[in-house]
Amino acid sequence: MAANISIDNDDSIFVSSTNNYTSQNPQPIITTLQQGNFRSLLRFRIDASDSTLASHLSTASKAATYISKTTQNELIEICGNFIREHIINEIKHAKFFTVIGDKTTDVSNIEQFTFCLRYVFEDKVQEKFISFLPAEDRTGEDLARLILEELTNLGLDPNFMVGQAYDGCSAMSGQFNESITFYEAYLPSPSSIQEEFKLYQRKWLNEAPADRPNNAIDAYIKCNGIFFPNIKVLLQIYATLPVTTATGERSFSTLKLVKSYLRSTMSESRLNGLAMMRIEIEFVERAGYLDLRVSLPPDLA
Repeated sequence: MAANISIDNDDSIFVSSTNNYTSQNPQPIITTLQQGNFRSLLRFRIDASDSTLASHLSTASKAATYISKTTQNELIEICGNFIREHIINEIKHAKFFTVIGDKTTDVSNIEQFTFCLRYVFEDKVQEKFISFLPAEDRTGEDLARLILEELTNLGLDPNFMVGQAYDGCSAMSGQFNESITFYEAYLPSPSSIQEEFKLYQRKWLNEAPADRPNNAIDAYIKCNGIFFPNIKVLLQIYATLPVTTATGERSFSTLKLVKSYLRSTMSESRLNGLAMMRIEIEFVERAGYLDLRVSLPPDLA
């Protein structure tokens, strides 16, 4: 597979090839190699006078070059897990979340269930892709078990799952009725909810219409949690409830891009790692770099 390496005015590297990854504004091609993207980037670094890398590849034993597909898969998995852990920490801080799910068949005829979560963090509604889960059994009971197992693996409490949304998954109807606690159990002072609501309603009736909140997240932001603790929690739950399953459907575009017919034997861990990095590219760009040392196994740290 040919990989074309080019460089722009800011010394940013662009890699384009026949594997559907293209740069938007490529500059004149510097070199073309028949070694794949990863090895092409290594050669580019050596040609750019990276003496440390050149020395390592020329002197290290064949079993210690760390450029094999096994090492690539480990690094991809580590990057994906790093981003996922960041999202899970946000969800734990938010406390309440909802599940958004959908199913599709990939190029290998594997039924993939896209697992996404919606929550409120830093006064903003977030909908994040978490993973693709192979769904061998399509019954509602087995899909419910699959979701609960994934929540357990992520360290999330299913009791704080306040809603769910599935596109066309009628089999999921009623599967979590016993898992979702009635919202009253989340309130700090449920006995005073009626009086609190009357005060809250009176507060906004005295405000000008232009100053009143327009939507759930706006109402949540403007609600004073000290004076209206129950209302604050209910508004957060209301903003957390899913409206559409668009996030799950968008993840299928990434699935088709990453797992094409040329990569039909890709493992689930590699698929999820690449998908996470592709979908959360804004997080990677915002972070500037990923400090992966905390996630590296001892032999690679």
